[in-house]
Amino acid sequence: MTAPRPGLVLATALAPMAWGTTYIVSTELLPVDRPLLAGLLRALPAGIGLALITRTRPTGTWWLKAAVLGVLNIGGFFALLFFAAFRLPGGVAATLGAVQPLIAAGLAAVLLSERVRWFTLGAGGLGVIGVALLVLRADAQLDSLGILAGLAGAASMAVGVVLTKRWGRPVPLLAFTSWQLVAGGIFLLPLTIGIEGLPNTLSASNLVGFLWLATFGTAIAYSLWFRGIQLLPVAQVSILGLLSPLVAALVGWVVLDQTLSIGQIAGAVLILSAVLLGQTRRFDEPNDNHNTPTRKTHITMNNTISYQQSTIVDRPVDEVWAHVANYEFDLEWRHGLTDMTPEPQGLPHTGTKVHEELRSMGTTMVNDTTVTMTGDHAYRFVGGGASGQVEGGRKVVAIDANRSEFTYDINLTLNGPTRFLGPILRPMLRRNLGKDLQRFRTLVETDVVAVC
Repeated sequence: MTAPRPGLVLATALAPMAWGTTYIVSTELLPVDRPLLAGLLRALPAGIGLALITRTRPTGTWWLKAAVLGVLNIGGFFALLFFAAFRLPGGVAATLGAVQPLIAAGLAAVLLSERVRWFTLGAGGLGVIGVALLVLRADAQLDSLGILAGLAGAASMAVGVVLTKRWGRPVPLLAFTSWQLVAGGIFLLPLTIGIEGLPNTLSASNLVGFLWLATFGTAIAYSLWFRGIQLLPVAQVSILGLLSPLVAALVGWVVLDQTLSIGQIAGAVLILSAVLLGQTRRFDEPNDNHNTPTRKTHITMNNTISYQQSTIVDRPVDEVWAHVANYEFDLEWRHGLTDMTPEPQGLPHTGTKVHEELRSMGTTMVNDTTVTMTGDHAYRFVGGGASGQVEGGRKVVAIDANRSEFTYDINLTLNGPTRFLGPILRPMLRRNLGKDLQRFRTLVETDVVAVC
């Protein structure tokens, strides 16, 4: 097992760590008994501020999607969390919230087809036990409404995480974050006015506390969180949320001179173990972040070679397609290619003729093909040369706003003496295509070659 992209995981982990400071800021700096006000003033000002900076509004269905995500991830989650905290001891509410990674993993399996691994379930179970040991008290009294609110809050956050992953991000990160913060803040506004009312005055310490929560605890933290959701599997992101109660306890210990019992220390160790276990992956598990090309090979006849490979590129679909559709760029990433000339020049369209010369095994293989567009980001080609017939296709599909999958398939029917080279050509061409796609991904992600 291995932990992928530690820098990305650490950056995402900073979000729940920042949320872990909410308890001490709320108790030491904010007005007493105004949790909804705290949620409102950490979400709405931060969202408006980011909106003024990015100046990007939702369009089409994203008005509704942004509202739904804003309620699930922020507004509704805050309201349910504070209601549970009001009806239950803090330790009980935190323990209920710790089931969120397990709910998210189950939803991701259904909606995103993410596998539920044994270590995901193990990490979730360890996390619940760890949080219980850290914050739960033996004399804690339960309340049915409080328990329902706590579980609903965990479910709200889990659904929000999964839908954020499923729907992707259509705009830059800060704009996407602003939409949700504004939507969540608007949801909290009438609740705050109706239940708590607005304060007559705010002290200097109140303003400092709200400023911290709105900037580091919300705008920055949620931007990092949403970025992590887009680039990491849901189970990995969700388990990082366990760091929030851990940080809250550690800050209380350091700043407020609170004591930690042996049981609480054991709980902290279990939480850290759960977080680390939640970041592991099997070596045989597809790794979206490393973008390892996947291959699927079919051999239908002795003189026919059919294979398909894909790679995931950390770039938007239009940018990846611009490279795929640029025939001159093929010379940069395809091994042995010496000529790739379209007629007419420019991007492919139905009817484009392509002359290709590929140097392999000491000989030059010449193919002339004709293109047929099958979508905005896909085309098929068919043709051949002296060595045989060739057909295949290229397709780019958006995974989310910043990642795309490029699939390349080839079907070769060998003619004449070259049919006897089939046993040699099959593994060689398959291996070369895998390396070609790795080279393509690297060039596109590092912008080594400019798009024409």
